[in-house]
Amino acid sequence: MKIEVGSLEQLPIWDSPDCVFIVSSNVHVNRTNVFQIPSDYIESQNYIAASDLVISKAGWRMIGEAVNANVPLLFLNRTSMKEDQNTINYLTKHHLCHTIDWDQFKSFQLDQSFMKGITREWNKNSSVNNYEADKIAADILQLFNIHSS
Repeated sequence: MKIEVGSLEQLPIWDSPDCVFIVSSNVHVNRTNVFQIPSDYIESQNYIAASDLVISKAGWRMIGEAVNANVPLLFLNRTSMKEDQNTINYLTKHHLCHTIDWDQFKSFQLDQSFMKGITREWNKNSSVNNYEADKIAADILQLFNIHSS
C-alpha cells in the first residue's frame, strides 16, 4: 500500500477480540484469525460482500465493491497520495467512509463499540448508498460540463 509498515504482523489490530481477517494474497500475517485470499481467486467481491468492514486504501475497485455490497469502509488516510485525498474527500462528504491515519492505525484495535458505531452510521446512510454509482457518474459528468439525460 506504499506505506512504511515494517512488519504488519506486529500490528495490534490482529489481536482484536472476536475478529477474523481476510487479507490480500500479498499480505503476509501468520495468525490463526487471518486468512489470505488465494492469489488465483478472481472474485474478490465475494469476500467483500461477506465482510462486516473493509479496511483499505482508497482504491476505486474496493470502493465500488464495498458500496455495492453495502459494507462500511475504513480507509488508511495516505495524505501524500493526492488521488486518495480527492476520493476520500468525496466519500466523506457523502458519508460513505471513515478514515484513520497510519500513526493511529499502528495502535488500532477493533472492538464492539467501534463496530456498532460504524455499522449504525452506515445503516443510517444506507438509503443514500443505494444509488451512489449514479451520483458519482453525474458528478464526473458535471466536472466535464456534460449533462446526463
